[in-house]
Amino acid sequence: MLPSAAQQSDKYIDLYTGPELNMANNIQVPQLFGHDETGYYAYSFDYRPAVEFLDTQFRSRKRRYLDLLRGLRGRTLIGLYHFHDSIYMFTTEERMKRMRLFVETIDKNTMVQNGDDRLLMDVSNLSGWGSDFGMKLSRQETKLLVYSRLDVLSKNIQDVHFMMFGEGLSLEWEADQRIIYPGRPPRESIIKLSEEGDVFFISLLDEQNLRSRWNETKNRYHLIAVTEKGQYANSYSMELPELYIRGVQIEPGMDHMLICAGFYSPTHFRGMVDGVFYFELDNKSGQFLNKRMYEFKPWFMSEAIAGDPKKEPEELFEFRVRQLIRRNNGDLIMLSENEYDQHYDTYQNIIATSFGVGGNLNWNRVIPKRQNIDPSTNFNHSSYSVHAPWNTDKIYLVFNDSYKNEKLSLGERLKTFHPNDKANLKIIGIGPLGEMSNGIIYRKTKKRMKTPIPLQYYDMLNNEMVIPAMRMKRYNYLKISFNE
Repeated sequence: MLPSAAQQSDKYIDLYTGPELNMANNIQVPQLFGHDETGYYAYSFDYRPAVEFLDTQFRSRKRRYLDLLRGLRGRTLIGLYHFHDSIYMFTTEERMKRMRLFVETIDKNTMVQNGDDRLLMDVSNLSGWGSDFGMKLSRQETKLLVYSRLDVLSKNIQDVHFMMFGEGLSLEWEADQRIIYPGRPPRESIIKLSEEGDVFFISLLDEQNLRSRWNETKNRYHLIAVTEKGQYANSYSMELPELYIRGVQIEPGMDHMLICAGFYSPTHFRGMVDGVFYFELDNKSGQFLNKRMYEFKPWFMSEAIAGDPKKEPEELFEFRVRQLIRRNNGDLIMLSENEYDQHYDTYQNIIATSFGVGGNLNWNRVIPKRQNIDPSTNFNHSSYSVHAPWNTDKIYLVFNDSYKNEKLSLGERLKTFHPNDKANLKIIGIGPLGEMSNGIIYRKTKKRMKTPIPLQYYDMLNNEMVIPAMRMKRYNYLKISFNE
């Protein structure tokens, strides 16, 4: 267990800390990917991929290495999913002129593979280019999307194949899309699916360049929408005339609609944002509806980049849209984080924007957060995690903060969080009217205590989330319960 100073609780938020675990030869903290009433399921890697079972108190009970050999052929693990009370393992196999995707179940009692693998996709190469595969769960984990994407750069072609699965991994529908592009195929894709089985796939198509200064179209995104069990499958080009799109997020709405929101700017400087946009897509009619644009006030952007900068304001912007979250009351909250990095005065402030029904702007908020950019992919203690159950109106942001910021005087600048120093795990609650609350759930009062890793959180789809805390090769799982 952690020292008593780490055990925190208040009226609405509780923290349970599991026993101390050792990473041994693992190169990263085991990643939780599922749970049930008996415990948790995790993926770990110590030069060989393995699955692990932890009981409800986060004690390790079973661990099995995965067998990825089939005769003389080796397969590559690309996904583990706990879906409708079963564990599915997805692997790929590369042949001379094709890529193959397989799925196999894992016995939850023994954590041993059942040997029931079956072929899901067999995609032929095209002009020497091979297919990539991916999977995506719906927000409430009632649907599982499996897709392949074949980018043929030499011919400006992209082939996409979708397969939608329900309980028991039963196929509900499948669809194909072939898109021919004037330039490079799209990249930086975002994929979302609804509980009704609708799929939306948005990708950056044309990045800005020097010529875009004089073009009406500054940059473009490409959108694929497959709705009503594959009945309507369409492609769209998304652009804002005379404006740059500075990031976008999508979220399925009611009645097979899609909501798109993001930042815009008329300025060529890549990091600049001037406001937010919103619109809806009706895939059945092929129309974009309720287009809205809202410009930020100068005082708001000054607050977003932390007041009085030593550089020109436009040189301190690099906000990246992180999430677009639909709330139980029908509103949407868009979250973005400043990723601009420099040697001093680095702030990773968060902008929260709320849209009402039809895209009406409810409010904008800035959540101040001062952290150095941590490029580590395994143990990034910076950034934040989000707790936003689908059946509530409130959201919570969880991030590490310097312990010195707990007693700041009015007007004093934030102190920078460092993972090797004393720190607090801070929680910011944001209500439907923009009202904010804050609290501290975990205090790292000694440098030798463990530091939470918010980016590796596991959402339990109820009022709980799990975050690992780590120091050296030892770690604990922290389970946070939100009781409001």
